[in-house]
Amino acid sequence: MESAKKAGKLTPEEMVVPRVFNNPMSASECQALIPDLDLATYFEVIGFPMPARLIIAEMR
Repeated sequence: MESAKKAGKLTPEEMVVPRVFNNPMSASECQALIPDLDLATYFEVIGFPMPARLIIAEMR
């Protein structure tokens, strides 16, 4: 389990490369990455409007 958790983390070398952690995408592109989470409902529940663009920090 620890190996799987660590596999999803950025290495120190990757963390200094902006294109690795600055990945703007549309809400629909982001939704496709996480189909188990309804983003529209999530943002409604937390009281924020659904953004047009989201920044995805880690693409793993």
